[in-house]
Amino acid sequence: MNPRPPHRLALATRTVQLLVVFIVFAGASLWSTSGFLRKNDQATILTGVIDWARGERQPWSHYYQFDKTYVLYAYTAAWLRINQVIRPEADPVRVANRAVAVTFWLALLLFLLRYRRHLDPLVLLLVLSAPALLLNTQYLNSTTLSSAWLLVSLAALPRRSWAALAFFLAVGARADVILLWPLYAWLTFIPLAARGQAMPQLRFPTIGKWREFFSNDWKTPLALLGAGGAALVLGRWWAGDSGTNLDWFFQPKMAAGYIAFGFGAAVLWWLGLTVRIGRTGPRWWGGLGALALLLPVLFFLPQLHAPRYFWRGAEALLMVAALAPAVGHISGRGLRRGLAVLAVLPLLIGLDWSNWTAPRLTVGQPTVFPSGDGHYPMGAYASFLGRFRTAETVPIDHNQRVWWAARSATFEPDQAGHVGVVMTPMHGYLMLAGSMEGQSVRVTPFDPETVTGQYLDSRTLMRHDVKFGGQELEALLAEPLASVSADYDGIRIVRVGEGDTRWGEQTRALNRWFAGDEYRIGPADTVVPVGRRAVWFAAEPFANAERDAATGWYLSSVPAHGSDLQVAYSALPTWMSVRTFR
Repeated sequence: MNPRPPHRLALATRTVQLLVVFIVFAGASLWSTSGFLRKNDQATILTGVIDWARGERQPWSHYYQFDKTYVLYAYTAAWLRINQVIRPEADPVRVANRAVAVTFWLALLLFLLRYRRHLDPLVLLLVLSAPALLLNTQYLNSTTLSSAWLLVSLAALPRRSWAALAFFLAVGARADVILLWPLYAWLTFIPLAARGQAMPQLRFPTIGKWREFFSNDWKTPLALLGAGGAALVLGRWWAGDSGTNLDWFFQPKMAAGYIAFGFGAAVLWWLGLTVRIGRTGPRWWGGLGALALLLPVLFFLPQLHAPRYFWRGAEALLMVAALAPAVGHISGRGLRRGLAVLAVLPLLIGLDWSNWTAPRLTVGQPTVFPSGDGHYPMGAYASFLGRFRTAETVPIDHNQRVWWAARSATFEPDQAGHVGVVMTPMHGYLMLAGSMEGQSVRVTPFDPETVTGQYLDSRTLMRHDVKFGGQELEALLAEPLASVSADYDGIRIVRVGEGDTRWGEQTRALNRWFAGDEYRIGPADTVVPVGRRAVWFAAEPFANAERDAATGWYLSSVPAHGSDLQVAYSALPTWMSVRTFR
């Protein structure tokens, strides 16, 4: 028997490498996907899905950017309806999380099989090891589903109609995926005669080749652009402007951390690829390509709320590697080994940075930092995936605590039959809890004249937040507040206008002590984590305590004991305080 031709052996080897990388990361992702809630937007989307399925809905503006994510609502609702027939007792949160996760990984598998001849396995490793993807495929979110449809669109090429339909769904699931269209167009317009050649040999074709090119290849990019534009128009026509387009927020210190612990090693190749593309063909042509590659990241830098915003930048690397292999391939044995090591090591090893002056390596307890998507770890991502798997019972951050409190709360409707919820950064959890109980939930902006009888989470009142603070916060804390749920490390659900002002006075005293930093509350003998600021407090005097003149509560930074005492401690290391990042 004659041996296989070398090209067949090389293709088989490449395919096996791609599948190994895929199986490892897809397996870890699906293993860690459970029924936990990771963020407020996720809860708001699920509320809209449940309300929609039940035939009752609030104005689209009360849900998370419905006009830009309506495909996600429809897709998730379809899965929930199917599940209600097959397993009506199943948790809708778990069903929704797994539905989106499975969709993404199946779409990626289809993409890999389609481009297995071109795709560099190292590029796939860099993309999947980036925390922006690695830590965001386990729960319902618009980025994951839009990415799945984008991959299907690319896999459907050159079948123009199917690719356009999938791109329509991608933009309808999350509108910002259209930021990748310029890069796709640029990759398509790489001259046909030069495709597959080494970079220094790239040349523009003759006039005859240009005529041949424009008579064929221009139709597909325009078809995708038309489909994406139609998705945007449909969303705006259907729901109006039901969400914020831009939410400006940029803090250089946080941006640096998000890049390092969000983009990961992929950022190095992203920068290198930008330079390589910039040198492609004429200067103006290369400049357009570099700008197209940079666009998905530059768009989000002025509104960088979470490391997840680097997902689109990672997708861009996959697109280049698949559609322009001569450009997207990583050459050089030393460079390849270095990037592989930088991609793999953070999966296993992280930083314990509880003490700013004495960071140390860890494999299981990396320090976490805040983001708009909850707490992210400083490396040791493999162990953190295990926390995702157990997050239904062991909390990762405030998101699970707020959800547990909301699920344990007793909501009473008003005279009109609605449960009133104050719009806060955490209001989605209350909306979802009420909807899952069959209640008709109505969300309203904070208004001192109408807030009585409405519900909100205590976590919003126990920290500084640029979206909810100042006079609004002080006004609420001056109102009588009654707890209507279980308490989870100080986080509970309260109803305004009932009870007394005792809890509000306690919170005012602690807010001043922590100067806007988020904190947790427990019994006086609670073991305070290393690197956290702590204060022991009570309503009555105790040893070493000082009286807060404004509220009458007693506080002390000296550890104390007693059944009537409690301790409050910062949720994050002291060096991550609000003052540090102002």
